[in-house]
Amino acid sequence: MSSLVKGSAFPPPILQGPLARMTRSDSDAEVRSRCLLTLGFPDGRRWQALEQSARDSLNAVPECSSLKRRLKDQLEKIDDIRNAIAHEGFKEIDLTEFSPSYSLEDHLSLLSRLAACIVWFACWAVGIGCKSRQEMWAREMEVMQQYETNLSTK
Repeated sequence: MSSLVKGSAFPPPILQGPLARMTRSDSDAEVRSRCLLTLGFPDGRRWQALEQSARDSLNAVPECSSLKRRLKDQLEKIDDIRNAIAHEGFKEIDLTEFSPSYSLEDHLSLLSRLAACIVWFACWAVGIGCKSRQEMWAREMEVMQQYETNLSTK
């Protein structure tokens, strides 16, 4: 599966629909940061907003920082592929040049997991009273706190 033929499964429809709408922002970097947050890997200002005990817990996981870097890189590669497909008018193109480190199956697997995480994130946001996507992201750390609290009581 090294090239795109019109109508193929990459990029998956979720990128054009709910996933894209749920993470919408003016900045690609912000979209990737939101994706990382819902996957459990906050970065940048989101990392700084975590309580020290939460940062210590994540830092104690041996592979946490390398996995976060890998996920961030993979999300950037997915963006590159999506942009190439869109700019070529959805014609057949060779995708291997965009992402030699990852297979398309790797990307699809990540996107499937990401979609599930964003749905759960939205459910927790509704649970704390968020009424819109904008409110969900404005209260993102509160949503994460609710999620962490519920995980620790199980």
